[in-house]
Amino acid sequence: MTGRVEMSLRNFFIFNSQYGKKEGEEHQKIFFYHPADIDLNTKVKDVGLCEAIIHFTNNFTSSDGCQALNTQKTSQIFYLPEKDFWMVMTLNAPWETKTRDGNEYTEYRGGDMHTTIYRAVLRQAYQMFRLFAGTFEMNFVGETEAEKIENLKKKLEVFYSKYLLTIKLKSCDILDVVQSIQYLPLERMLFLRIHTFINMIEETFPRIQKCIFLYNDQLVWSEVSPSDLYSIYEYLTGTLFQKAKETELKGGSLKRSYSLEGSRHGSFITGPESPDSQGKAPKVFVTSGSDLRSYYMVVYRALTASICLLVNAESPPTEDFYSELHSFMGPQLSSIASKIGESYAKSATGNPAKIGNEQDCASPKYLFINELTLRHTGTVHVHPQRPNTPALPLFVTNLIADLYDSKRDLQGKYEETVVKALNDYWVVKRTSNWREFYVIVNNNKATLLDITNEANKLFEQQITNVFFEK
Repeated sequence: MTGRVEMSLRNFFIFNSQYGKKEGEEHQKIFFYHPADIDLNTKVKDVGLCEAIIHFTNNFTSSDGCQALNTQKTSQIFYLPEKDFWMVMTLNAPWETKTRDGNEYTEYRGGDMHTTIYRAVLRQAYQMFRLFAGTFEMNFVGETEAEKIENLKKKLEVFYSKYLLTIKLKSCDILDVVQSIQYLPLERMLFLRIHTFINMIEETFPRIQKCIFLYNDQLVWSEVSPSDLYSIYEYLTGTLFQKAKETELKGGSLKRSYSLEGSRHGSFITGPESPDSQGKAPKVFVTSGSDLRSYYMVVYRALTASICLLVNAESPPTEDFYSELHSFMGPQLSSIASKIGESYAKSATGNPAKIGNEQDCASPKYLFINELTLRHTGTVHVHPQRPNTPALPLFVTNLIADLYDSKRDLQGKYEETVVKALNDYWVVKRTSNWREFYVIVNNNKATLLDITNEANKLFEQQITNVFFEK
C-alpha cells in the first residue's frame, strides 16, 4: 500500500442566478471562481450543474435547503449567505492506492469528509469576508449595474484569493462547527482588575467602543457579540499574531514604535504605520445591536498580553491618539500580564498531574460546550501553547460531529449517549440546557460500566457550578 493522499480544495465559487439568464451570457452569473486559471466553459458548466442541483432539491425542501452533494471522489458543499448569492466549495476526497491479488486499485475515503464540518468552514469563509469588507450587498455599489457588479467582483477577488490559501482542511473539527472559544480561567481579583482596566480605557478614550483581552492567545474578556467574536479571534490568533511573531524573529527582538522609556511597556501590532507593526489599523464590520457597524481594529501587546480595541470609524485615529493610548495602556497592561503569568505559574506548579494528563495519549479526554455563550473547555483540542498535544483520530472527530448533529431536535432536553467506536475508542455524550459534555476514552479492556464511571468522574472533576438538568 502506498501513502495516503489527503483531501484538497478542488474549487470554490460564488454565483448569482439572477444574472446571465440569456443563452450565451451564463458567465455573468459568476462573481468569483477559484482557481482562476480554469477555462470559462468549465466554470459555466460547474455553476450550471449547481443551479440544477439546487432547483431540484427545492422541490423537497426550503430555498436554502441544499447543503451538500457527496460522490465517490468529491464532496460539494453549498451555502446561501445572502439572497440569491450561493457559495459553493468542492473538496477532493482523500484516497489510497492499495494492492489486491497483485493488482493496484484506488480506494477513495469520501466518508472522512464530514459534511457538517466543512459546511461550517464554508460559512466561516463568508463571515470572514463580512468582517473585513461587509456584506455582499454593502459592496454592491456604483452608478450603473455593471459598475456595481464589477465592484463586488473586485472585493471578492482581493479577499478570497488570499483567504483560501489559509484554510487548513485537515485540521478542521467540531469546534469549527460550534464556533466556540476556550477562555482562560483567572482568579476573581485578577479578573476584576482586568475588567476595571478596560472600563478605564473606554472612559478615557470615548472613541473606543469595544475591547477584547487575550493572554497567551487565549481569550480572557470580550465585549463583542459571540457571532463576530469567533471570526475576530481566528484572525488574531491565526494570522495577525503569527505575522507579529515572525517579524520579531526576523528582527531578533521586538522593536517599539515610541520612545525607549515607553517601549518597555508594549507596542502596537496594528495602528500607527511603522516598520515594526503589521500595518495600519484595518477597518472591520461588527454587529452592534441589529446593525453592522464599521470600526478600526487597533491591537496592542505587552509581554504576552494583547488587547484588541474597536475604535469608532468616523475618522482614522491620529498619531496623537496612538501616543496617548500607548502612554496610558503600556505600564498597566505590562503589570497585568506579569500578574497573570505569576498566577498561571502557581496554578501549574500546584497541579502538575493535570498538565501531564492533558498530554497523555491514553488518558481520557473531555470537551464541554456551552452553546448559549459559545464557550468551550476541555483537553480534546490542541492547545495553542502545546502543539505536541496528541490529536484525536479522524474517525473519532467525525463521530463527535455525528453526535452533535443528532441533538438538533432536543431543544435543550437531557440526553446521554454512549458509543463504542473503532480501535477500542468510546465516546460518551451528555446534553442538557444547550450544554454538551463529551468524554473520549481509549481502553481495550473497559466495559460499559467502566466507561460510565469514567465519564461521571471527569464530569464531577471538570464541570463545576454548571446547571445540568436530568
